[in-house]
Amino acid sequence: MNARMYSILMLAIASANIAGCTETFPSSRSTIIPSTITIVPTATPVNKSVFTLNGYYKNGNYSFQNDTSVMTEEFRIPVDATTGNQPWGIEFHITTLTENNSSWFEIKVINIDTGKSEIFGYGDSYGIEKDQGFPMYNPGPYKIEMTGNFVSVNLKIGNRYP
Repeated sequence: MNARMYSILMLAIASANIAGCTETFPSSRSTIIPSTITIVPTATPVNKSVFTLNGYYKNGNYSFQNDTSVMTEEFRIPVDATTGNQPWGIEFHITTLTENNSSWFEIKVINIDTGKSEIFGYGDSYGIEKDQGFPMYNPGPYKIEMTGNFVSVNLKIGNRYP
């Protein structure tokens, strides 16, 4: 009878282990909690109501019909005699020329003296905000290189207030 009880007890323990009833560590099955992914753009446009432009260095419309169109222009931001600096800014408004998602625009602003540059844009990795404004700070000679695909751009570069 002892051997019979021992066999039944061993069978019960083996059954409990197989069924997973004695597991003391967390199960490998976990609950998946959905999360939100936040994409941070490299160049964040400033709300255009934060500043206004006046005394334009560039104020015009540009049209880009294909991705090989490149337009280059140069201008100079003068040094303010009082402060030694001249805050300025760039604003652009995009009008897409096609209904599909192939419209994009990119503007590269290059300080000719230092070689430093900043790139802003619309579409692709730049987001879909059609009205953008960027504060700029240093005076000097600048060159802008613009490229795009199926967009019309109203570009303003001028003194920034405040």
